[in-house]
Amino acid sequence: MAGCNLWRTGTEHSGPIRELEWAQSLAIEYPDALTEAADEQELPSRPRSVAGETPDTFHDITLSAAIEFALQNSEVLRDLGGRILVSPDSAVTRLDPAIRESDPLFGVEGALSQFDAQFTSSLFSSYNDRGLNNVLTSGGARELAQDTLEFQTEISKLAATGTRFSLRNVTGHDRSNQSGNLFPAAWDVQYEATARQPLLQGAGVTFNRIAGPSARPGFNFSNGVLIARINTDVSLADFEASLLSFLSDIEEAYWDLYFAYRDLDAKIAARDSALETWRRVKAAAEASLEGGEAYQEAQARAQYLQFQQAVHDALNGTREAGSANGVYLTERRLRRMLGMVATDDVLLRPSEEPTRAEVRVDWFSSLNQALAQRNELRRSAWNIEKSQLELLAAKNFTLPRLDAIGTYRWRGFGQELSGPGSTRFASAYDDLASGDHQEWQLGMELSMPFGQRQAWAGVRNAELKLSRARAIHRELEHQVAHDLSDAVAEVERAHLALVVQGDQLRAARERRDATTAAYQTDKVRLDLLLDAQRSLADVESTYYRSLAGYAKALKDFHVSQGTLLTYNQVFLEEGPSPIKAYSDAARFREKWPLVPPDQRIIEPMPISRGALVEEITFVETASAANNPTLEEANGLPSHGEAND
Repeated sequence: MAGCNLWRTGTEHSGPIRELEWAQSLAIEYPDALTEAADEQELPSRPRSVAGETPDTFHDITLSAAIEFALQNSEVLRDLGGRILVSPDSAVTRLDPAIRESDPLFGVEGALSQFDAQFTSSLFSSYNDRGLNNVLTSGGARELAQDTLEFQTEISKLAATGTRFSLRNVTGHDRSNQSGNLFPAAWDVQYEATARQPLLQGAGVTFNRIAGPSARPGFNFSNGVLIARINTDVSLADFEASLLSFLSDIEEAYWDLYFAYRDLDAKIAARDSALETWRRVKAAAEASLEGGEAYQEAQARAQYLQFQQAVHDALNGTREAGSANGVYLTERRLRRMLGMVATDDVLLRPSEEPTRAEVRVDWFSSLNQALAQRNELRRSAWNIEKSQLELLAAKNFTLPRLDAIGTYRWRGFGQELSGPGSTRFASAYDDLASGDHQEWQLGMELSMPFGQRQAWAGVRNAELKLSRARAIHRELEHQVAHDLSDAVAEVERAHLALVVQGDQLRAARERRDATTAAYQTDKVRLDLLLDAQRSLADVESTYYRSLAGYAKALKDFHVSQGTLLTYNQVFLEEGPSPIKAYSDAARFREKWPLVPPDQRIIEPMPISRGALVEEITFVETASAANNPTLEEANGLPSHGEAND
């Protein structure tokens, strides 16, 4: 009677046992969830740092191979920021579109299930024992004793036109002490067919494909097949957007690692040059020669130690102002994007050189392609299509509910349920087969609220949603044009910066060589040589940063144009339909062959225009095969020579 009430004998929590129980009851518990145990080969080894040994085994990887490896090993689309730790529910997986489509309430199958045939059956037995005041209404019995049995079976089906068909069987048995009965016990059998066709509200294939048979104004708790399919297409566009961001982050990490290696090479070259200068000054100081003064030795040593620290930072990486750099750190970032363990026996090393060729963009062609291929615009267009369909369905709710109803019934009555009989009503099924008792009913049913306030509010709401969707689409087109304009301008700026930095690098090397030769003949001071070495190190690092930045600018251009997936040879397609769907389609074509358009009675409205043929919208004015690279033209080492 008291339910879950706790009967307490006391509230004391003193004593070691009570304190232990109290502490255990407040402890954080962990779920006993079924998780896959990590393989020992998947566990990372100790992370590398400058304190350990420098690895001598490298795995050269191209950008296309990195993308292919990442797609094969990424069930979850990662990001460089690691947001999955902060918001795991917002993580995107390749299962998301399938989860959206298989939603049992609002998915495609859930919408189709509203038209599935329904089977219901019931069996009830009862006994009545009561005293009655009027013997005329009770069949002549003052005290009624009655046994009843009722069995019902029904199959109902809702058609795409809104028509509801039902076939019902009702079998009843009645045994009572009523004196007016023909038989002490008798059977009654009914077979009934019913059709209910909406004529105004809820009628038509178009409405039921859009809204579904149980829709109400607003469509908050129901949707039809077309809306469910559009929602799936929207989820595919969302998945493509996440995949674009995923590939963009992979390429970002790849070129960051490329720059990290080249920056390390520049720092090592500067350190070795500073070490040679310091040794020369130190030797002069030990021999008490001119140029070996204590302040010069300290100055040369300080620059060498400064470059040594720069080498350590370029190798290990630092996290200053939220930026990641250094070979070890950026290599781990690339590994995380590729789905690899954080550290193993080899070190990843980019083997692909960034392009140095000038890229000139055909602006109008690129703009048209961006407006046609950006997944944000495609997603917005699907929302406009959805709003248009909802507005069309919302107008249907302003009509009265007028249904035509028809029922036809066959009845049979008899002392026995079935079996041979020589007298009338000996068997209920014999009476049913004779067709002597047939009933029918035809009629109309009308219902409507005065004013149709909710229906007209739904129409107004649908119109506002459509206007909003179109306004957002126009703004998205405006923003896409601005993004593409910025990306094209950045490509041109990055290439010009690369050319200028190449000229600066050549000038810095010539200055360093000339200053070194002049210092060896005692024509310039030591501080000028050290300054030339520092300047060369800074310019060389800046040059390779500009080279990686130019590659990122081209990547951002493809992102803005919506062609990053195609440029990286990544293509999306939906999974196949069930095998039965193909066999049903083939059977339908055999039964209903295609006829010329002018002979068709009903042609469904188009929802999708199909796939889009993509075009190449940029031209490289120079190529590595026909033109020397900027480094080769300036006498700079290639990537392999620098690593060696």
